[in-house]
Amino acid sequence: MRRPFLQRSQEFHIISEPLHEFILNQYEEDVKNCITDPSKPSNLSLFMPKVLSIFDEVWKTHYDESSNKSKRVLYHEHSVVLLSATSETLILTNPQFLEMTHTFLIRNPEKSVRSIYKAATFIFNKSPELGNSFDKSLVGLGESKQNFDLLKDLNKQLIVVDAD
Repeated sequence: MRRPFLQRSQEFHIISEPLHEFILNQYEEDVKNCITDPSKPSNLSLFMPKVLSIFDEVWKTHYDESSNKSKRVLYHEHSVVLLSATSETLILTNPQFLEMTHTFLIRNPEKSVRSIYKAATFIFNKSPELGNSFDKSLVGLGESKQNFDLLKDLNKQLIVVDAD
């Protein structure tokens, strides 16, 4: 998905799955903490400021260094992560968020679940501490539909791309 945008780096600033990266890092931190102290809970006080700082980065103006022209921002995130990260905030109804053009890449679920299963199995094999149980409900089909319906209900003009 990002390849065409990467080839036009003077026009686009790409922010690729920062919430996903943060959640994975927080999970790894929790695993370390649980090993030393299983009763220690996750530090959720870090979560909201991080979510807000990520969206501050999305909304700020980015410039091409050679021409000093402003760039458009391509921000993408997996629907499961976006929905879980923004459920406690008002990000999804923020005027800046609503001004964005929202695009949904749709794939045949049979192909996408198989692809994600293959990727997850690879990760499970490299990181045994994660276990190795694949849960197809975590693929994000339901969350994609929730995000789509929310934006549609807010009268957003959505772009839907058949990615198959």
